[in-house]
Amino acid sequence: MRANTEVEFQLRGDAVVVRKTGRVGGRGKRLVQAMRGKATTGLSTDEIMALTRG
Repeated sequence: MRANTEVEFQLRGDAVVVRKTGRVGGRGKRLVQAMRGKATTGLSTDEIMALTRG
């Protein structure tokens, strides 16, 4: 496995097995998809950027 490879853990008896996940897309991509359309602040992009840079 390489750095930044998404893995999952399974317990098998007294052992832990680590293997690559079969998911397409990374965790970040799935998080962004899950959050898309959830903002309810009513702020513009410029207002949000001003708050984060504040």
